[in-house]
Amino acid sequence: MAANILTVHKKSKAWNVRKFFLIFFLLAHGLFALGQKVVWEEINWRVIRSEHFDIHYPEGYEKLGKTALLICEEASIYLSDVLRHDLSQVVPVFIYPSHAHFQMTNIIFSQIDEGTGGFTERIKRRVVVPFMGSYDEFRHVLTHEIVHAFQYDILLGGGFGGLLAAQYAPNPPLWLVEGMAEYLSIGWDITAEMTIRDAVLTGTMPTLSDLTEYRVMSGYMLYKGGQAVMRFIEEKYGIYKIGELLKDIRDQRGIEEAIKTNFGIPFDRFDEKWQLWLKRKFYNKVSKRFDDEEAVLITKHLEDKSFLNLHPAISPNGEKIVYLTIRDFYPSLVIRDAKPTELKLDYSLREKEEDYHEEVLLNGADNHTFYQLHLLDNRLSFTADSSKIFFTARSGGKDHLYLFDVEEKEVVEKYSPALDMIQYPKLSPDGTKAVFAGTVAGKTDIYLLDLKTKKLTKLTDDLFTDRDPSLSGDNRYLLFSSNRNPQNDYENPNYHVFELNLETGEIYQWTNAKGKQLSPAYYYIHTNKRIYFTSDETGVSNVYMKDRGDNEQFAITDVAGGVFQPQMDRSAKKMVFSMYRRQGYDISLKKTPQDPKDVVSLSDERKEFKRPKFPIYAGGLSRFQIKPYATKLSPDLLFFGFQYSSVLGFGGFLFLSISDYTGNHEISTKADYLSNRENFNFQVRYAYLKKRVKFYVGAFRFSNFFNILSLSSVTTINDFIYNPYFDVLSILRFGVFAGANYPITHFWYVDLQTELSRHEEDVVPTTIAAPRPSIYTNINSLNFSVGYNNVLYSFIGPLKGTHFRLTVEQTVNLSGRDFLYNRQTVDFRHYFYLGGRYIFATRFLAYNVEGRDRRFFPWRIGGYNTIRGYPEFTITGTKVFIANFEIRFPLVDAIAFGFPVPWIIRGFSGVFFIDMGTAYDHPADWQFWDDANSRLKDFKLSFGLGARMLLFPGIMMRIDWGTPWDLKTALPISKWEGRFSIGYEF
Repeated sequence: MAANILTVHKKSKAWNVRKFFLIFFLLAHGLFALGQKVVWEEINWRVIRSEHFDIHYPEGYEKLGKTALLICEEASIYLSDVLRHDLSQVVPVFIYPSHAHFQMTNIIFSQIDEGTGGFTERIKRRVVVPFMGSYDEFRHVLTHEIVHAFQYDILLGGGFGGLLAAQYAPNPPLWLVEGMAEYLSIGWDITAEMTIRDAVLTGTMPTLSDLTEYRVMSGYMLYKGGQAVMRFIEEKYGIYKIGELLKDIRDQRGIEEAIKTNFGIPFDRFDEKWQLWLKRKFYNKVSKRFDDEEAVLITKHLEDKSFLNLHPAISPNGEKIVYLTIRDFYPSLVIRDAKPTELKLDYSLREKEEDYHEEVLLNGADNHTFYQLHLLDNRLSFTADSSKIFFTARSGGKDHLYLFDVEEKEVVEKYSPALDMIQYPKLSPDGTKAVFAGTVAGKTDIYLLDLKTKKLTKLTDDLFTDRDPSLSGDNRYLLFSSNRNPQNDYENPNYHVFELNLETGEIYQWTNAKGKQLSPAYYYIHTNKRIYFTSDETGVSNVYMKDRGDNEQFAITDVAGGVFQPQMDRSAKKMVFSMYRRQGYDISLKKTPQDPKDVVSLSDERKEFKRPKFPIYAGGLSRFQIKPYATKLSPDLLFFGFQYSSVLGFGGFLFLSISDYTGNHEISTKADYLSNRENFNFQVRYAYLKKRVKFYVGAFRFSNFFNILSLSSVTTINDFIYNPYFDVLSILRFGVFAGANYPITHFWYVDLQTELSRHEEDVVPTTIAAPRPSIYTNINSLNFSVGYNNVLYSFIGPLKGTHFRLTVEQTVNLSGRDFLYNRQTVDFRHYFYLGGRYIFATRFLAYNVEGRDRRFFPWRIGGYNTIRGYPEFTITGTKVFIANFEIRFPLVDAIAFGFPVPWIIRGFSGVFFIDMGTAYDHPADWQFWDDANSRLKDFKLSFGLGARMLLFPGIMMRIDWGTPWDLKTALPISKWEGRFSIGYEF
């Protein structure tokens, strides 16, 4: 029996559609975040407990914690009514003051990328959300996660029964889970409208069957496509049918049966009705402009698979364009020539057939300096001479501002304001000052930085969300977007353009339309009488211009998708922007009109988007006590099994992981038992993870016939088949250990471990060439390691990057009879991504053992995991070198079977490998080349082919065929050594 109770749901933050794209770009390629988690700053938690929630917030952020409590309780009242379900247990909610703090969480083990804006895990039902600077968006994301808590409660129940139900509960399709969470948290919003409108009008809208089977161009469609289904259900059947559908999935254990039960029609017919509803809703928008009908496309995401191309800036002289994108899986900052263009009658630009230069200036994610490029909330700008660019990036757990030289490709200046978060930075036209949105203590305001004196000035100071600041040419006026309003509604979803007079402090409101007016800037640097900005007042985000004192604003663009983040050159003749098209974002270049008479005319009227009306929580906050967090342990993962046979008797295994609610305390236990207590193995480990230095202690006992087959680890089947202890009668090893890990950066780390143990091996008398003596002694060792790892991992193994680890082990003779030796190991690996699913993997290993008792610890190589083509463990010595080279390639995408029921096996790949290496004791006796026979002698070389089948993410079933090769002869293929194994790719 097994209960796998650790299932984490991840969700990206959502200022708009871009927020979801980053995480799903990674998930669609099966990618895992780079580096290791670093706790840059400790958090002391405080707790407010209400009827349904334990709100955890950092000390000093009481306002944020109380706001979260109100949002959660109001969401609970609303969801209890809509879903007709009351929570069966108190839900723990953790609020982090910024995304940087959120990335330090120990609640989940895995790294959190910048596209993830919250998650809810299904066992402890912990809701974990960062504050991203906007209370409007904070309500959206927090309510989204509370919906997931309700979903888990409905599907799994509460208490210990819910823990066991996690193994057997049905998994609803992702479009239902995420679509429901989006719809019940934000209703039908403009990003859903944009996404579905674009998909319907471009013929890329997936069917419900496609959504269920994940046959989508972008994983984001699972969110918004599901949201569209929820909208359809409410319009046609009523909102209460949404909760009933989820309960029917629980009871019917399948989406098709649930739809038939809930709506009285087959799944296919429901799909047809939904598709018809979509067409009727959006086909009247087909007159809008698509692709390069509006402007010249600088990028084409469908061709280069970038999907996200954001935050463009055009140099003041109009010759260069920079923007952020994802290239070869990494966020990148790209510069290119502005395409040679000519003006068309509609003020768009026609591309000329001329060459242009494009260059990646820097990559993010795989290095410490630019660990995160803020792909979602950055903004790029040039200095006045077009030689440098200004932007923000995260490094060392903090946001920084960088001035970067384009020609030298180096950082000229780095600014580090003491803020929780930095967003939307922009240089002044003369390049002497910078403005940006900064968040601290739950407040987002506009800041001014003097680049020469480094003086920082806060320009606004309130709970409203201020963003997108831009200075006038004389640095006297500041434009910005804000949701400020006379009603003091800090969650106001409408954003308007305001102007701050930096000399008098007066604020002038430029716009008053519904929706969001964002990214404002002055049209000309020599006057502040005209501005341009984006507005979604018609239901589509387009660029507008407006003159001071004029009640009318004029549209510059008219697209079917949406236009975002426009910037003009100094002459106001060219404009670049990011445009949503065909389920992705591309950079476009357009000629700017100089007179309002030349702009387009929009006939759309403002759409009223449906938002949930949350009830007001009338319980009051004064009656709730605030207490320090108290450690409380509970299980995270439970996996166990047992068996009985007349030959071996009773056997079983257990894996149990326990942690507290913050994840700062972790206890893991694994054990297996076979026949009798002499074959009882266990390991218990406690880890303290709250600080940057991670500490752990533990105890272990390994004792059985071979000490190699651990029932809790599938990969040890290799040791069972290719037994490295073939000459050992029995093994006993027990002891204690303690250690510490210090992450220097996300990539560099230092490990220190000490172990005190007893080691006994009874060796069979043998006549093999290199017999081993029996062992009866203690091993008291001290291990020191330094390592580096920036490898990007995928479901099939390492994809690209570098791994390095150097370990030195020294034993101490405490009793006078203990083993005394020292070992050094070097492990270096590098992975080259060749495009598609082709990877060139390299590995170099070096081992050395010295000291009085080194003869007890020879290295044994050859076989499935070292030098394939040679028999296992036949090459021995105290000094070893191994090199492996593999080209990994796709083999078969899937094999489909029709009997006894339709089923598919996926994930077949192949490898071509060359292995080489050697092992020896004395360098004087080692000989590389046999001159007499003109062939390799002690240096071993082999090559061969292999096939792989994916069993679980990262775990492959492997078959390799290889032959020794001495540069003169090799075995015929019929005599190649074949080896089966299960495990991870090196």
